[in-house]
Amino acid sequence: MTEEQINDEALKPSTSWIRAESGSKPIGRLHFELIGCDGLPNKDSSIVGAATGGVLAGKTDAYACIIYEDSIVNTDVVFDSLHPRWMPWTQRAFVFDIMHPTSQLMLAVLDYDSLNPFDGDDPIGRVTIDPSNLRPMTDYTMQFDLSTSSLVANRKLNGTVTVRVRIEWENGNERKALIKALNPPPEIYVNVAQHRDFLASHYAIIGGGDT
Repeated sequence: MTEEQINDEALKPSTSWIRAESGSKPIGRLHFELIGCDGLPNKDSSIVGAATGGVLAGKTDAYACIIYEDSIVNTDVVFDSLHPRWMPWTQRAFVFDIMHPTSQLMLAVLDYDSLNPFDGDDPIGRVTIDPSNLRPMTDYTMQFDLSTSSLVANRKLNGTVTVRVRIEWENGNERKALIKALNPPPEIYVNVAQHRDFLASHYAIIGGGDT
């Protein structure tokens, strides 16, 4: 497939959705799809067999860790690409319950490390997405810069990410969502079972180099 054909295929609707249910009664649902990334740094390039002049030039094995309210999910890994595309049949599409209309979605792109899982995966960049101003029942395809930190002063750009987002209010009741937005969002905790997921989620929320 040509690069144009791959891009066109990635933009097609997802065929498999994963439901990330919340512990609370939702007021709506957020549909999220990861389409692709561009301009990622190469985290896997290395040289081996120096004595014989052998060279192994790998490329980034990208995946995304996504957090929305008390849910955390990971996409599939796309191996050896600085411009990865997630196809419609891969693990890239998620439905999140909405507990509060002003909640933000946090996304981190990381380089999967199969050799040292306890040390975590190499962080590439992160972004916070605010879906609160989106019109319901409308698909938005958006591109965001990936930065290394959540603090403006510490930010270094590391490529871009393209996503597709849609929100739906329960029973089409947008008024209920607007009323709930007048109250502050509740304190939320994200639980993870593995150390690798803890490190990925920490990076998604805070970024690197923050205290």
